[in-house]
Amino acid sequence: MRFGLIMNAIMSRLILGVLYYLTVLPIGLILKMSGKDAMGNQFDKDVLSYRVISKKINSDQMRKPF
Repeated sequence: MRFGLIMNAIMSRLILGVLYYLTVLPIGLILKMSGKDAMGNQFDKDVLSYRVISKKINSDQMRKPF
């Protein structure tokens, strides 16, 4: 049982590391090189506030939300 727990600790970190370096890292590098900003979080000095005004919700939506 102890051997299995040790192998689990080693293999799970190894597998997750390999998956990260084979999937997430290349996608991030490709997006960075192409200049894409998926989250749209570029800084703009001319903007006074980044607040997004939410839409007004009427009471009918609260009675039957779905």
